[in-house]
Amino acid sequence: MFWLLAKFLRPKKADSSDTLEEKKLFDHFSGEFESDRLYVNAAYALVGPAPSSPLTREQTKRLFSLALYVDTGFDSFSSAGGYAYDPAFLDERLKKNAYGRWEAAGTWIGHTDNASVYLGFGDHFVKPIASLHVPWIYSRFILLALFHHHILRHLQRRAQRLPVDTQGDWEKIKRLKSKLKKLRQDFIDFTNLYWIHFPTQQIQGKEMYARLSEALSLKETHALAQQQIEQAEAFASQEHRDILEDIVRKLGYVTFFISLMGVIFTVLHSNEALAFLKPLFNQLIGSRLGRVSAQELHLIRISLEMAFAAILPIPAIWLLGRVEKLKIIARPALRIASCLSAITLFIIIAAHSLFLGTGLVK
Repeated sequence: MFWLLAKFLRPKKADSSDTLEEKKLFDHFSGEFESDRLYVNAAYALVGPAPSSPLTREQTKRLFSLALYVDTGFDSFSSAGGYAYDPAFLDERLKKNAYGRWEAAGTWIGHTDNASVYLGFGDHFVKPIASLHVPWIYSRFILLALFHHHILRHLQRRAQRLPVDTQGDWEKIKRLKSKLKKLRQDFIDFTNLYWIHFPTQQIQGKEMYARLSEALSLKETHALAQQQIEQAEAFASQEHRDILEDIVRKLGYVTFFISLMGVIFTVLHSNEALAFLKPLFNQLIGSRLGRVSAQELHLIRISLEMAFAAILPIPAIWLLGRVEKLKIIARPALRIASCLSAITLFIIIAAHSLFLGTGLVK
């Protein structure tokens, strides 16, 4: 049992990727338990014969209710007939918590989330039940059920402390998926290997363990932990898909710019482009420089191509920089591309002015 507890609850080293706040929370909760109260497991053997009259049965039920709900005579009320709570309320609670297989014989057994109590009369209860069954069989049932309960609550708290505030950050999503993977592995490991539903083949043992499991809400806690893990996995997967879709969308924009660049280059290299550009430039600048020759038009076309080649990578790299995963690479690349574009444009303008102004191009 100690080995099983250590396997799931021993303090582990926090991940190197954890933030300082997460490490503080990890240190705070690493040894956390649901309650600091001890679980009561007690057998009470009463002197005398088993109750046979309605009055003695009622008194036995009163004593059993005080023991089962961990109360004393000082907690009872005379107006409630010596009970610690309203008798009608207790009747409803005992229907759920009491195991009445041997109630007619004077043996009362019950389980709650705080106590397991056995109360009876005579040698049959004292010798085999109180001195043998309770410490050696039923106590092991309790230890096993409490182990299941605390491990499930531990897994549930781990699911509650998952860092789901990722804000679309790739590294935070990776850390969340890593923690989820380890949590899912532990949950499956516990469910398949260590969650024992039938620790005995005896009918009364099965019935008692089923009531004990119900009192500790094992199935509900298991279902809640599974639901929390699945919700966190769905959230992490959706965040991951959103980032991938964002990358694909921005890569589509980059592809569009590259395609646009190819179209412009193709158009500028075509004879139709020359036929279109020549009268245009003759009309725009021919009045001051004379008619544009074929060589001058060729130089202008090359200048336009170089200008487009220098400018178009800038929006493409800027779009890539909007992707969280590529920020580290895209930001310096954007600065370099901007500088090169500025230098290229300056050279184009200077060369164009020099060639046309000095008449090097005839």
